[in-house]
Amino acid sequence: MHLYYLIFIIAFQYYFLNINADELEQVNLLFRHGIRTPLECYPDDPYLSYWNQWPKGELLPDGMAQAITIGVTLKRRYTDTLKFMSPNYKRWDLLQVDYSCPRDLEIYAERASNPKYLEWLLVSHGVLLEKVYMNTGIKITNAQGALNFFDCIKLEHDSFNFTLPSWLDQKTFDEAMQVREMTFEYVYGGPGFGEPASHEMNRLRAGNLLKTWIGNMQLMMNSSNETYKMVAYGAHDTTIVPLLRIFDVKERLLGTGNPDFTSMVALELWKKNDGSYVVKAFYYPNSKMGSINFTSMISGCPPVDECPFDIFVNRSKSYLPDDINAASFFFNFYFIWMLL
Repeated sequence: MHLYYLIFIIAFQYYFLNINADELEQVNLLFRHGIRTPLECYPDDPYLSYWNQWPKGELLPDGMAQAITIGVTLKRRYTDTLKFMSPNYKRWDLLQVDYSCPRDLEIYAERASNPKYLEWLLVSHGVLLEKVYMNTGIKITNAQGALNFFDCIKLEHDSFNFTLPSWLDQKTFDEAMQVREMTFEYVYGGPGFGEPASHEMNRLRAGNLLKTWIGNMQLMMNSSNETYKMVAYGAHDTTIVPLLRIFDVKERLLGTGNPDFTSMVALELWKKNDGSYVVKAFYYPNSKMGSINFTSMISGCPPVDECPFDIFVNRSKSYLPDDINAASFFFNFYFIWMLL
């Protein structure tokens, strides 16, 4: 008799807790691609023959394996734990989208030609650049040159653990990485060299994506059959960074650093048991690390791990375009749409 009573109590509590539990309604994801080949290396690079097996900027087999790890991470949360997604996909679409934006390129050029930045690059780090030139024949004179060259040695050192040439000692390497980080941070819309973060560039690069996410969530809230339970976007670090800046969390999550390969941002829409909606935002630093709930860090949201949907939309409005074509919004990513 006591056993039946205990079973009844457990079953009642399980049912009661579940009917009053918050429900996950939709997930929008943005993830960076996996590890790739360098965009540019120098003629005497000891690993040039290795890189020449693939085109420049090509996704590598290791990068594909990282993407699989992302899938396992998503399955663990959304299929195994939350029971949100079926393990069997009924339908999926893969679309490639690649737009360019003249105004975005103008802002990049304006920042890259800022006299304060150029003095910092060419004068303050002139000894480093001369050392690079003497040992490689590569003359770095601008932001893009710095990004391309130092991207190569970062990949070789950090991602592949290759032994670097003797002239690239630890002190030289550390300075090179500082130049790379600060250059990327600034020319892609971050604060520095007498300028605040570029609201316009961040809006151009990630505002339309965020508007799409908000539209997806609104369709789900209205029970529309024109949206999906999960929408995933594969992109570059130059899309993830401005999105984090729009949320005002980039420096707190990454400092002056850049997103790692297969880093990911997830925005979840939850329906509360009182019928209201909230969003939760997560950052995955890479394919091996767990998630960070950064909702409480988003400017304009309450300092808790969920943000009321209306508040989230209102705090984001200044970054959302009214007319995509008029604003010439830039985004460069792949869509993966899944309906479950």
